[in-house]
Amino acid sequence: MRKYHYLLTVCMALFISFQLMGCSKNNTGNEPEKPEQPEQPSENLKTLVVYYSWSGNSRSIANELRSILNCDVVEILPATPYTTDYNTMLNVAQSEISAIDANGSYPAITNNLDSIGDYDTIFICYPLWWSRMSTLTQSFLHKHSEKLNGKTIALICTSGSSGISGTVADARRICPNSVFTEALHIRSANISNAQSLLTQWLETMNISTENTNNNKTMNIKISGGREFTATMVENSSTAALMDILESGPLTIQMHDYGNMEKVGGLGRNLPTNDEQITTQSGDLILYQGNALVIYYAPNTWTFTRLGKINDVTPSELRAALGEGDVTVTLSLTSESNTGVQAAENTSIKVYPNPANDYVQVSGEVEQLTLLNTNGATVAETKENTISVKSLPAGIYFLIIKLKTMKEIVHKIIKN
Repeated sequence: MRKYHYLLTVCMALFISFQLMGCSKNNTGNEPEKPEQPEQPSENLKTLVVYYSWSGNSRSIANELRSILNCDVVEILPATPYTTDYNTMLNVAQSEISAIDANGSYPAITNNLDSIGDYDTIFICYPLWWSRMSTLTQSFLHKHSEKLNGKTIALICTSGSSGISGTVADARRICPNSVFTEALHIRSANISNAQSLLTQWLETMNISTENTNNNKTMNIKISGGREFTATMVENSSTAALMDILESGPLTIQMHDYGNMEKVGGLGRNLPTNDEQITTQSGDLILYQGNALVIYYAPNTWTFTRLGKINDVTPSELRAALGEGDVTVTLSLTSESNTGVQAAENTSIKVYPNPANDYVQVSGEVEQLTLLNTNGATVAETKENTISVKSLPAGIYFLIIKLKTMKEIVHKIIKN
């Protein structure tokens, strides 16, 4: 039976290939009737999420994807910042789309991602502008189109209600030699359900949504008996928190705020990695460097993402947190991979560690920043070597900013 099934699969693949070859020159619609089906992903394939976000919705989707897939994320940045006024932005978007259509003039972006060729699957998250792909997203694809030849591209478009066929047509026009999956449309009203929508969509592409990359996890015990686990993101804030928990559980008194969150002081300062975030139920947030927030309803603000509580619905979490004050105890899970992701797992090498006089980093580095456990910068350089000689003994966090704009956090012990 397996032999016949294999032969049938091969025949079907050949048939579809000939059909696509036969109609590719005559297809003038926005999208083909059926998207190309990429090869089944293997465990060794590398995944990248690229996003542009003006309102914050696409950023929220990109962060959700990062939590699900534990992959690299890159934000598309304009060379000249956009206005924050909505009506003015409408006119800017229309003008830029007209310039692209008239003479192929794409707005300038700061990104130059030389390493994009190292990835096999690239997720593109973007908003819909005037029924088209946002112009900066088009700029990114145009700038990297040659390196995207043969790559699998998965499009995720956010919009109020309009259809997204025009945005798919833009991507296919710019990257004609890429392989596109079926695009995902997430309407603004469904942003809070993004995790479920993304998981279902990824499963249709046979992409595992089980995070197997040794993410740090944490126990959260709520007074009243409920206990959850949370998957933590990778940044210096979570690294500092997990380091504190190595010494034992941390109990926090939390109270309601704004009918959307429980908030409580940590009793100490952590490094911050603030960004504009639209929260979802279960998100763990660091506020002002010294307060833990557990969200049970959406909110948009600038703060630091720590992680997300696993396998709980909004109603279940709200019931577990209850009304009024609550005591929450944080502790490490038995399978926690404490500390930050080792830079040795990438092409970057950090040595010596523990260190006495200096720390050296191999590879193409844009900047090194050394933080203490309170999140204060104690040293910074654009060279590959950073001095620690004058620093007191203790634990520090080295932020390695690569020329690709990706950041790696490495825990440093100073003797």
